[in-house]
Amino acid sequence: MTRGALKLLVALLAALLTLELGLQLASWLARGDGADRASGTDPGGDPMRILCVGDSHTYGQGVERAQAYPAQLQRALEARHPGQRFEVLNLGVRGVNAAYVAKRLEAQIVRYEPAVVVVWVGTNNMWNTLEAGEGGSARPLAALHRGLLNVKLYRLAVVLWYTRAGAFEPLDDPSAADSQREERKNEYLMWVSRGKERSAEKVERSLVSDMGRIVGVARAMDVPLIFLTYPQRRQNLPVSDIIERTGGELGVPVVVTAHDRQRALDDGLRDVQLFVFSAGPHPSRVMYGYIVESLLPRVEEALLAGRRPAP
Repeated sequence: MTRGALKLLVALLAALLTLELGLQLASWLARGDGADRASGTDPGGDPMRILCVGDSHTYGQGVERAQAYPAQLQRALEARHPGQRFEVLNLGVRGVNAAYVAKRLEAQIVRYEPAVVVVWVGTNNMWNTLEAGEGGSARPLAALHRGLLNVKLYRLAVVLWYTRAGAFEPLDDPSAADSQREERKNEYLMWVSRGKERSAEKVERSLVSDMGRIVGVARAMDVPLIFLTYPQRRQNLPVSDIIERTGGELGVPVVVTAHDRQRALDDGLRDVQLFVFSAGPHPSRVMYGYIVESLLPRVEEALLAGRRPAP
């Protein structure tokens, strides 16, 4: 290797290291204590608290925090119930899987004492095996992948590959993938390298297990749950179908956000108005508004069901 090439390699490594440190610092600063309060509340008051947990769809990837669904939900609740104070906490973390949510939910319920928990997670189970119960394969590449997911640059590359063009159905035709879903369900999904993908069967098994753990924690702590599905579908695996079916089997209310997307399309809107394409399609402020319209009555029902008569 020539001296010039060596200098170039050293400079490249230094740049990558600097970028990685910057991403780690930004992630730490952005997360803070893990809770983003949708609006300020009086410490002396006693608001009804709703906990929103999940991935980038909860976090609000590509929109301002005030436009994500937890903030819009709080404003909607306050408008409909002016005599009651609410606090909607956004604990969404970009890139996490359902195992991440399941592992932390008990501590979050103890800390924040919510009246209701809204869960929107699952699509990242297709590539993120961190903390997943079935993800402990002893294969060298599998172990390497799990370890590298802690490196922000590697995670970013995986997310960009995972959300590449063509990975989702054509957005302007909500039923385009219906005839192909069973055929595609058993296709292999991306994992770490060609020939080392996670199978759809394993992804489904891990997601069902993780959602079951989430329900078990909430039930043990007597906190009502609501599940959200995704408004757009992956071609390879119907994650939203798994969430909807699991919720039905476990008695958890499910908001099917594909219906909200269809309502918006019926109202004359187009997907360019409903989604932002930041690391894959995520809801826009407008799409979140439609979702909150469907979520709001479910939250109100859960709040009413969760009230207990005074002793």
